[in-house]
Amino acid sequence: MRTQPPLILEVPQDDLGGASGARRFYVLAVGKRNSEDYPYTVANEKIASELGRAIGLRIPEVVLHRLRDEYHAFAYYIIETESGETVPEGTAAEIADFYQANPADLHGMVCFDLFICNNDRKPDNLVIGKDKKVWLIDHANSLFYRPTGSVKPGIPRLIAVEHDLRAMFDKPHGFIKALHSWEYTDMWCARISQIPSHFIRSIIDNLPNGILNEEERGFLFEFLERRKKNMQNMIGRHRSIFAELGDRGVKDDE
Repeated sequence: MRTQPPLILEVPQDDLGGASGARRFYVLAVGKRNSEDYPYTVANEKIASELGRAIGLRIPEVVLHRLRDEYHAFAYYIIETESGETVPEGTAAEIADFYQANPADLHGMVCFDLFICNNDRKPDNLVIGKDKKVWLIDHANSLFYRPTGSVKPGIPRLIAVEHDLRAMFDKPHGFIKALHSWEYTDMWCARISQIPSHFIRSIIDNLPNGILNEEERGFLFEFLERRKKNMQNMIGRHRSIFAELGDRGVKDDE
């Protein structure tokens, strides 16, 4: 069995940690860093997590930390086994049952993925918490994305998906056909539209130096500002993508 560090490290000079009784903790987390194949992972994970939590979705908090001269994105949601390994909690069937019983939550997930241009949603990027509700994890393939045979990452990817929503789907989204209700779609699009501009700006501005350059920061802010206001029209214009979403009198763009 792999030995884990102690979860609590007492402060030597004050075992109560001051008047409030604070202690220092070792916290287990899922950590990711940038690589040649995933050059924007850290920025994508941090920005997506903050935006999703702002509209009320259950997404683990992501904290950035410099480790061995490079930044990592640490997601503080972990399930630990007796061996010290970690596994997602909940099965695909349990996730399907949750969304069957909670269609509004399902629409929130899909609308959020459309907002952040995330095409990598599938059952193993979701986990069921102890309260039997779904947490959304893994947003490395959102926003600036990664290089593929057909996609240039960074600003070019944002330009492509803003011009044509279908450019998001060089790989299939596992839940895109689940969008079926304009009532729920409108509700989540409204939430997205109400994300304050100063909040979006602060997320981007507070990224450490070297995570994104100034051109990328500026372009992303303007992209998200335009996108948050245009979600309903964007979905309506690309209605052929959403096979189960009824026609609301918006002409398809194809």
